[in-house]
Amino acid sequence: MVRPDFVFRKERLAVFVDGCFWHGCPAHYTRPKARRVFWDAKIAANRARDRRIDRALCAAGWRVLHVWEHALAPSAAARTLARVRRAVGAACGLRRRISRAARCGTRQGGPQDGFLCRSMLRAPRSRVSIRRNGGLLTIVATMETGTSLDLTNQELTSIEQYRLRRQTSVLVILFTDIKGFTEIAERRGDRHAADLLHRHDEIVVKAIEEGGAGLVVKHIGDSVMAVFAEPSTAVERALRIQEEIAAFNEAHPEVETIGLRIGLHMGQVAVENQAQFDLVGRHVNRASRVETLADAGQIYLTYPVFDSARGWLRYKTGGHIDWKLHGNYLLKGLEEPVEIYEVVDKRRRTPAPPKNARRKYKLFPVWLALGVLAVGAAAVFGVMQYQRTEVYFTNWNRELTVVDQKQILALAGDRGQETRLSLTRLPVGRHLLQQDINYQVRNYMEIEIKRGMNVIPPGMVSVYLPALERRLDFQPGHEEQVEAQQTYTFPLYDKDNRRLDTTAELSLSIKGVPDPANPEQMTFRCTWKVVENGVVVGTDTFEMKSRATADDYQNRKVVIQADALHYWYLRTYTNRRSAELEIGAAYIEYKDK
Repeated sequence: MVRPDFVFRKERLAVFVDGCFWHGCPAHYTRPKARRVFWDAKIAANRARDRRIDRALCAAGWRVLHVWEHALAPSAAARTLARVRRAVGAACGLRRRISRAARCGTRQGGPQDGFLCRSMLRAPRSRVSIRRNGGLLTIVATMETGTSLDLTNQELTSIEQYRLRRQTSVLVILFTDIKGFTEIAERRGDRHAADLLHRHDEIVVKAIEEGGAGLVVKHIGDSVMAVFAEPSTAVERALRIQEEIAAFNEAHPEVETIGLRIGLHMGQVAVENQAQFDLVGRHVNRASRVETLADAGQIYLTYPVFDSARGWLRYKTGGHIDWKLHGNYLLKGLEEPVEIYEVVDKRRRTPAPPKNARRKYKLFPVWLALGVLAVGAAAVFGVMQYQRTEVYFTNWNRELTVVDQKQILALAGDRGQETRLSLTRLPVGRHLLQQDINYQVRNYMEIEIKRGMNVIPPGMVSVYLPALERRLDFQPGHEEQVEAQQTYTFPLYDKDNRRLDTTAELSLSIKGVPDPANPEQMTFRCTWKVVENGVVVGTDTFEMKSRATADDYQNRKVVIQADALHYWYLRTYTNRRSAELEIGAAYIEYKDK
């Protein structure tokens, strides 16, 4: 969905400022020398979209005004203002504001640092003015009340389809942004900025969506918003993006350096497998705020992402990943402070706290300090054995926690409190805490309760059951076969809370073979094998048929083997010249869901 740059709600007027390159200005558009077929199709699609939006607005009773980018230059400013005045009509107060701003902007010494703010049809009333920025006049629209990042129905639908496909109720939101991109465009020109943005998109989109790991939801200028199902994958891909951006900068000293900042946040977006779009918007807004704290080359994340990804990546990154807690920071639009963590590749940089951000310092509660002193005094006088056992949890997340796979952990006080007393009785000894995230992910933490006061800090470790998935988009002579093999190590806990360390070896391959006798028929030959703790769970070779020239969706899931703790499954999908094959494990409680 493309929204107008300015909206005059009372006059029902929508104003679009069309870029000379992106919309094919007849006076200033220069056809690129490279990839002409791609750019011709891109510009034609943009212009066709403009016509569709104009027809839709006119049918809804709106007037539409298009202003070319070059019409904002000083030599054309008078004619542009006249067009806006005529379109606005009888709105005298608005005309006076535009005229005042135009006089201020065109005389020497007028306001500086103009900018262009994109608004929405349903946006609140805006103040409009004209300002000078160097030799260019720029329209400025300042919203009287702040607006949050909006997602269209199409974007929300794509998120929901991704969530259902990955069978999760929790999503990781990732935001990227190029630092100083506006200054680059002004200094080097639109063509250089567009080429730089194209190279940036190639790196970022490929890193996010390769192997179906994540989904790019939308592009917002030089920013990208994406979602992931697994926090460890999101962090891993963020590190990869920064690594490939750094490699690009080193290999292309002739272009502007791309300084990319990344923010990540994770939260629950569905209840009983039903998406709650208000929760989606809340988590998207928080991820966007976290990204604004970062500097070029940095990756900031909130505690849920840090807590879930740290344990998993510890065994996959070779020890060159470092994590740093920068403290609690106040974010715009959020009442409570947010814990900001940073993940870095120690081979490239060191962590650094946010600049020009408001930090919230925590004060250790006086009553908790007195409690700790009381426990120490009791230990000195040898009376600890007579004390009542108390368990406190600090900075505990909001996920439902189960103790010893039997009872729910209940805590006293409000969720916003830093330290909360356990209302669930925890006898002296070892206990297992468990949080059920989805059919393949659980958080575990083993704790030891001693007599007296116990303070339990956050320490949940996410356990991911293995899953190996590959997709083949058949292209003769280019991509005719895909294969993969991977070894996983993960723990399982039996009904007596004993830890069972498990190793699994997964392998699969898909080969596309067109039918020479029937060009409308595709055959996919699939092979898979699962070995758990040295024992073959299952292996098979089979064929799948698909119509190559028409949609024929086939999606199937079968259980390979099951025991008391987990089960192995095989999932297949075909349509046209594409096929997917996935083998994986899931917790036994989800077997019949």
